[in-house]
Amino acid sequence: MNLEMNLPALVVVFPFFSAMLMVAIGVFYKEIVQIMFQVTALITAYLSILLFLKVYESGPIRYFFGNWAPPVGIEYYVDYTNIFFITIITVLLFIMSIYFPKSVKKEIPESKQYIFYSVTMLFASGLLGITITGDLFNIYVFTEISSITAYALIAIGGTKKSYRASFNYLILGTIGATFIVLGIGYLYMATGTLNLLDMQQRLMPMYSSKVVIVGSAFIVVGLSMKMALFPLHTWLPGAYTHSPSTISAFMSATSTKVMAYLLIRFFYTILTPNFVAKTIPLTEVLFYISLIAILAGSFLALGQKDLKMMFAYSSVGQIGYIVFGATLVSTYGLIGSMYHFLSHAVVKGGLFLVAGIIFYFTTCTKIENLDGLYKRMPFTSFAFLIFALSMIGIPVTSGFISKWYLVLGAINSGKWLGVIVILISSLLTAVYFWRIVDRIFFTNSDNKVNRIKEPLSMLIPTYTLVAITIYFGIFPAKLVKYTEIAANLLMETIK
Repeated sequence: MNLEMNLPALVVVFPFFSAMLMVAIGVFYKEIVQIMFQVTALITAYLSILLFLKVYESGPIRYFFGNWAPPVGIEYYVDYTNIFFITIITVLLFIMSIYFPKSVKKEIPESKQYIFYSVTMLFASGLLGITITGDLFNIYVFTEISSITAYALIAIGGTKKSYRASFNYLILGTIGATFIVLGIGYLYMATGTLNLLDMQQRLMPMYSSKVVIVGSAFIVVGLSMKMALFPLHTWLPGAYTHSPSTISAFMSATSTKVMAYLLIRFFYTILTPNFVAKTIPLTEVLFYISLIAILAGSFLALGQKDLKMMFAYSSVGQIGYIVFGATLVSTYGLIGSMYHFLSHAVVKGGLFLVAGIIFYFTTCTKIENLDGLYKRMPFTSFAFLIFALSMIGIPVTSGFISKWYLVLGAINSGKWLGVIVILISSLLTAVYFWRIVDRIFFTNSDNKVNRIKEPLSMLIPTYTLVAITIYFGIFPAKLVKYTEIAANLLMETIK
């Protein structure tokens, strides 16, 4: 088999079948599955980096399964935009896979651990499939794979709260999926194809069709539920708070953002900005919703008493940032969205890893118990501080660069209200993160201080994310140039 020719398929198929193999082997040799998980994560990240380099050097790739061209066959389509998201997902999975064993042994019953690793890999392959596939039906199939596995992963802790959070996500996730499949059905009825590029060409003369307008509205509502865009976010706080620490970290870094990627793909590749900005004001409506989401997420995070719950509500606001950039219909806005995808994936994933380390030693993530934490866990506390600075948007962190380009995008589009909202939200983020920093570094604990030695297997992944945050805050030029190329290619459809 030619490895280079089949990279688009291997990035999805390899982790998918590895997950199946983990279940089969885990029945007899449970102790091997953890190593299989880490090796699979490493190889998948390697494959995605090879694919990234190939696309960067040669341009977009169209991969036809069995050499059957669309609309008959299934196509994987890789361009500058989705290979960016794929690489982030796979590299984060590998980095976090080093963290997994300690946390999994603490939080998952031993009999379920091999199943947990397998389902996590299946969840990751579902996300990769959503991102890389070139037709709407397979997007729906992979969305369901990632959703069903997510329900199981949230509930696997076995507590009443985790069952309730999983059930809540199942109900709302299913409603969202129903909206998406109805929208796909409407668009298929209008065009007779499910291939994204074919559909784009066939839709252009049909923009005034009521079938197309209704189908598009269904898909946007369904994606908004799946990405937890305010006020359709109610499943997210419970899901992130009551799932195992490793899943909180990986899901917060990837799952909702993949749905935000789908929204960008839907707006700029399938429908084109001429439709969503001019024919029907989808981008205008979502612009104002994203502003409300940014503020609402920040205000809701302010009142939380649990660290993971605060991070979860903060994520509701951060999804608003990504959608905000996408609705500006400008190169700067898309650069800001893509940069924020990377920044928030790294930072929020890192924050949940920090919460996982705290939970590992204290079995609690209540904010009131964090007084004087730096004396007990200095490395964990310092990592939290760096991530908090990035969330606020302080210079030399990746969070500053992403917010800078979102502000430029808003100014370039004449959306000054967006600039004001970003400034207010950044101040609110400073308030709710600084009250934690104050407790960790400046409040003395009544309890006797016992220095805790955090395991290297948990610190190394956490500090790798710290290093990424700082690197892309100090040296943003290459990444900005890359995202600019991707954004300009997406914007070509507006001409």
